[in-house]
Amino acid sequence: MVLRVVRAVLGAVLLMVGVPLLLIGGLMYVATQHQHPTGGYAAELATVSSGGYAVVVPDIDELLRRDAPFARAGQTSLRLAAETGDGAPTFIGLAPAHEVAAYLAGVRHTAVTEVHLGRGPLPVTTSGVTGDRAPASPPYQQPFWLASNTGGTLEWTPHELRGEQLALVVMALDVSAPLTVELAARVDPGWLTSTTYGLLVLGTLVTLLAVAVLSWPRRARQVVYVVPPSQLPEVAAHLGVPMPPEPAGVAVPAEPALEPALDPAGQPGPALEPAEFPEPAELAPAGAGRPESADSALEWPLATTSSQHVTATPMAMVAQEPAGSSHAVVLAPDRTLVP
Repeated sequence: MVLRVVRAVLGAVLLMVGVPLLLIGGLMYVATQHQHPTGGYAAELATVSSGGYAVVVPDIDELLRRDAPFARAGQTSLRLAAETGDGAPTFIGLAPAHEVAAYLAGVRHTAVTEVHLGRGPLPVTTSGVTGDRAPASPPYQQPFWLASNTGGTLEWTPHELRGEQLALVVMALDVSAPLTVELAARVDPGWLTSTTYGLLVLGTLVTLLAVAVLSWPRRARQVVYVVPPSQLPEVAAHLGVPMPPEPAGVAVPAEPALEPALDPAGQPGPALEPAEFPEPAELAPAGAGRPESADSALEWPLATTSSQHVTATPMAMVAQEPAGSSHAVVLAPDRTLVP
């Protein structure tokens, strides 16, 4: 009983683990079928127009953590392409936020604070920062950039820079204003394919193990029904089992041989002969007289020299295990001793 309960609980727990793993793996597999032909997932951002000299993301790690946390996972690369509306060369760079703030102090620019995921060009939330001067020097001449490119494309691994307050800056290479910027992003999660197949394999194994635990055959138990021989046909029909073979004949034990008694001197006496019993007289009909010879012929108790016992031979039958049952059925008639 305890073992059955443990198996049921263990099987249920394994199912609760294996089925979600399969579902998550299946959803991730569907996601892998929608990757860009060159790999990863690409999306365009809404065009950002600025009346100043730069478009800035003040804290790129905070923005990704809030709006695109999957991009911060391990082995995930992020590629950002920027292009100005007039086709002029574009500078894009990543640097500590305080260095960028000092460089753009008093310079008019636009800050990007949110990116909303959805279909089509991704909407962005911006805010304007006022200023009354132009940058003192072109951005590519500054020494504080951690990564930068004058071709308008920048690729990095956000996981390696998690927790750091870094600013992303997009400017025209000739430091012109106003500025219109078109941005496109591509995320390439290197962990997606291996994780997907790992979840599918693990979920399948756990689910199969759960099914095996829950469907493990129970140990067959033998149930013995002891019934009177006269009820065997009725019980066998009710249980759906065949009748046992016919019982053997009644065996009567042989009369034991009588040994001669010994006299007081220790010599064997005369052999004893079995007593003979008189035949019982017929009883006269009620109200009729009976002859004296009949009364004298009947004496009680009758003298006997031995006891005779008749033993009924018990019958037993082991039926095949009924279909759909976890136990075998044994029919055994009751043992009766008849004196």
